[in-house]
Amino acid sequence: MNNLAITVDATGLLCPMPLLKIKQALRKANQGDTITLRTNDATSVADIPRWLSGTTHKLLQVHETPQGVFLLSVRCGA
Repeated sequence: MNNLAITVDATGLLCPMPLLKIKQALRKANQGDTITLRTNDATSVADIPRWLSGTTHKLLQVHETPQGVFLLSVRCGA
């Protein structure tokens, strides 16, 4: 089975909506899928990794684009 790369666009949404969007995507994803969340809410850059630390999912990368959009890549766990 091939793993999927899924992008969730939460730009323009404020906390807690980006967190809720990634939670929804992870519930639908299969183990090993990679989800990239796009957000311009800086609060999410702290909140999402904190939430992930209590799950089986793994934060792979956080990157900020020159346009101020944060890309958080998460691998779906069991």
